Amino acid sequence: MLVGLDDNIKRKTILSVIVPVYNSEKYLDECIKAIKNQTFEDWELILVDDGSTDKSVNICKMFSASDCRIKFFCQNHAGASAARVKGIENSTGEYITFVDSDDWLEQTMLDEVMSVMLIDKNIDIMVCSYSRHNGIVQEVMCYEEKKIKIDSAINALELIFEEKEFTWSLWGNFYKKNLFYCNDFIHDWWPPTYGDDTYVNWHVVKNARKVAFIYSALYHYRVHRGSLMHKKIDKSRLIYFDISLNIDINLLFSASLSEKLSDFTVPKSIVNTIPVITTNKNKFSNIIVENKCGLVINL
Repeated sequence: MLVGLDDNIKRKTILSVIVPVYNSEKYLDECIKAIKNQTFEDWELILVDDGSTDKSVNICKMFSASDCRIKFFCQNHAGASAARVKGIENSTGEYITFVDSDDWLEQTMLDEVMSVMLIDKNIDIMVCSYSRHNGIVQEVMCYEEKKIKIDSAINALELIFEEKEFTWSLWGNFYKKNLFYCNDFIHDWWPPTYGDDTYVNWHVVKNARKVAFIYSALYHYRVHRGSLMHKKIDKSRLIYFDISLNIDINLLFSASLSEKLSDFTVPKSIVNTIPVITTNKNKFSNIIVENKCGLVINL
């Protein structure tokens, strides 16, 4: 259901900002205002509420009623992954970026990124550095002193495995929208669950012509007890391990990538998942995780 916008009005923009919302009343106002106050103005904001039980819906309605660039959709609780897909399907922008509803942006973030992507149309993905906030502690995740670096998709994939410059998360990255429709990925392959960031990034990067990295910390990532990534592990979260293992092994040995990635090692983000699961294996003794390559882990 679309709230606060005439269905007959179709406004096309350069950039669609997609924010999945779930019980975010504490931080949502700050998140939306940070987007509204951007120096770059040719955007639309798509808020997708995922069945919130707090005041998040009221906050979304208020903002969508006051600004025609803000669209508001509701869905039954299906997870952030489904909310992202719904946002993409209802977007009009040529470019897509994702923001978590408890995070915020520097006022110049959209301007700094889009000024680069609009000049070089072969840049299909742009990755921003970010600052990590845990209470009063701020850790800036900048990888190099260089302002901007532009690389090939093959080199970007190498950086993913080395985990030097590419975050596995979808938030803070900018994408050409058509990447999500290559081979109908958005409908046939997007994982409808926790851990979709890793799988989606893996598949869209291989279809990119150029990937750019901007080393200013323009995205503010908030860490708190309610964050999805920091919730206590449960059975449903094991799907992340399955998704990580299901990264298409054929990609590693394709003709164009074999030289770069022949010495494949499992990324640290995947390896680091193993201790979390194995230390809790008494809770998951009947769970078997199997990937497309036939690897079976019996916990």
